Amino acid sequence: MEESELIDQFLKNELTAKEAEAVNIRIQYDAEFQKKIALRKLVMAGISEAYAEELKIKLKKVDRSLEKKNRFQFSWKIAAVFAGVVLVGSVLFFLNQKPNPYDFDLVEIGIPNTMGRTQNIVFLNAMNDFKKGEYISSGEVFSALQRKQPKNDTLLYFSGLCDFRTKQTRSAIVKFNSMMPSSEYYDKARYHLALCYWIEGNPARTAQVLEDIRSGNLKKEVEKVLQMLR
Repeated sequence: MEESELIDQFLKNELTAKEAEAVNIRIQYDAEFQKKIALRKLVMAGISEAYAEELKIKLKKVDRSLEKKNRFQFSWKIAAVFAGVVLVGSVLFFLNQKPNPYDFDLVEIGIPNTMGRTQNIVFLNAMNDFKKGEYISSGEVFSALQRKQPKNDTLLYFSGLCDFRTKQTRSAIVKFNSMMPSSEYYDKARYHLALCYWIEGNPARTAQVLEDIRSGNLKKEVEKVLQMLR
C-alpha cells in the first residue's frame, strides 16, 4: 500500500485495528510522516466535498441577490477569501505546534541479520520486526530475553527503545538508566533517556543528561534538543 493511500485510509478509519496501531506508533517517532498526516487533515477539512457543496449553496444564495453582471466577480471574491482562510489556518496550525520529543528520536537501523552476530533465532526474528517498525511485538521479545540476561546491553537498549516508541516511558527510563558506560549503546541510551525526561515534563533533568553525553556523533542532535528547551 502506498503511503498516501495509507494516510487516507487511516484518516477515514478504514484500516484494521493492527494497521491503525502501527500508524499511530509511527506518527510518534517519524516527524515527516506526522507532518504529512497533519497536512492531509487540513486539506480534507478545508476542501472536503461536503464543505465545498455547502459553500457552493451559500454562494448561489448570495449571487441571486446581485445583479447578473456582478455575480461572477463576487463569487470569486468569496472563493478567494475562503482560500485565504484555509491558508492562514494551515500556517497557524504548524506555527502553534509545540515541540514533540518524539520528533527528536534517533534513526536506529538495528543489528545486521547475520548469524555470526548471534545464533539466537528468536532474537533475529525480533530484530527483523524492529526494523519493520513493529515495536510492540519486537519489544515483548527483547524484554523477555532481557529478563533472562539482565546485563546484556544490546537487549537493554533495544527493549528500552521499543518501550520509548510505544510510550512506555517509565519502563524505558529504568532500562536506559541501567546501561553501563562501557556499552557501545551508552550515549544513544542516555540521549533517549533525556527525551524520556522531557516527555515526563522534567526539562531540567533532560538538559542535565544531555550535557553529560560524550559522543561527538550526537552533538547536533543534543544541541537541537537543548535549543528547544531554552
